[in-house]
Amino acid sequence: MRSPPPVAVRTGGGPVWRGVQAALPALGLAVLKLWTLRLADVPMAVAAPAALLLGSAIGTWLWRRKAWRTTALAWDGAAWTVDGMPVTPTITLDLGGWLLLRLRTGPVVEAGDAGALGLRPPSWLAVSAREAGPSWHGLRVALVAQVGPPEGASLPSSLPSSLPDDEGAHSGPRRNG
Repeated sequence: MRSPPPVAVRTGGGPVWRGVQAALPALGLAVLKLWTLRLADVPMAVAAPAALLLGSAIGTWLWRRKAWRTTALAWDGAAWTVDGMPVTPTITLDLGGWLLLRLRTGPVVEAGDAGALGLRPPSWLAVSAREAGPSWHGLRVALVAQVGPPEGASLPSSLPSSLPDDEGAHSGPRRNG
């Protein structure tokens, strides 16, 4: 089987992904702020706007901070790289026009062994069809082509030797004529 052709895309995940990355921590901090203010017996009429203001400020800061950041994902026909570093991507979420990839560096090991080997935890990369442009189809082909049989599974080496003959393959009476 042939290897998929080389492909390279530069991606930041698109505006929705950047929005999620900004909104989740901001929402978490806003809820924490609201909880601490309510524990201090601050009235809800004061605590809610204060928490909303904090969440909005953090979300806006995170949005602006991450908006310019892009990553180069490349397949050279033999190996994957992200910004020049070798990785093993796995499709985690495929929404047709948007992919969420889990990127691993180094060998694949069990979760309990990762700390002992000093491996970095997996990172995530979002790729949108809009950002990938004409490379989108080639990227999807290269990502899916690397999928093989599950660990420890083997493919059959040949077909079974005892295939049914033509007579035994029919169920029910045979009609002539």
